[in-house]
Amino acid sequence: MNFSIYADTINTSQESVTIDFIIEAEDSENYLLNYSLRLIINGGVMNGGEMLESAGQFNDSLMSSSVAGTIEIPLGTTEGQWNIKIILIDELDAISNIGPNDLENQNFQNYIYVDNAELSQDIFHNIPEKFSLNQNYPNPFNPTTSISFAVPIKSKVEINVYDIMGNEVAILLNDVVPAGIQSVSWDAKNQPSGVYFIHMQAEGYIITHRVMSPTYLQKITLQCVWGYKQKIRVTGADEKYKTNSIWSPLI
Repeated sequence: MNFSIYADTINTSQESVTIDFIIEAEDSENYLLNYSLRLIINGGVMNGGEMLESAGQFNDSLMSSSVAGTIEIPLGTTEGQWNIKIILIDELDAISNIGPNDLENQNFQNYIYVDNAELSQDIFHNIPEKFSLNQNYPNPFNPTTSISFAVPIKSKVEINVYDIMGNEVAILLNDVVPAGIQSVSWDAKNQPSGVYFIHMQAEGYIITHRVMSPTYLQKITLQCVWGYKQKIRVTGADEKYKTNSIWSPLI
């Protein structure tokens, strides 16, 4: 599983806050069905605490999928640390619970902190506190993807793309940008399938994220003459990345 959520500390004293997140999941046995992202404080509802939830469905008939969602934090939400829990459900109603400790062990963000102290004017205008480079979305992708990044002060920012051999294949940004949340896009239609690296550098801040382009996983539907459906494994665009398909009967 891969997980990104695009906030860590928020203020709800003046208005509600909507937070974007991305969940990438894979089930080796069955198709993915539903997901739920929960924020829990003081042990949750069963223990006298509170819970916020955002739920949805994965795309049909996929064992590996990514979804982008949002969760709304209401005006005047209780201050403190809200722990993140992710619940995944497959087509057979098997449930996977990924709690805050599991997320931390996989180096994913596992909380949202609500601080309703009086804000400065800069914070009201969504000026981030530090540089950051978010994971691109979608990932894998075919052929375009979007990369967002945060800049706390007006700065010169360089964002480049490198292949697995370290060769520069694209310059996405090399300019001075104002403080705030920015984004760039990459169109990889002229690049071969493979692993690439998005590299950002600004004011001494350096970070790199790995991306896959174009989408490795290709769904292949085969028909056969048997009167039943059978799940099989087939090779996608690259032999080392595989996906699952259904053989559909002709009769």
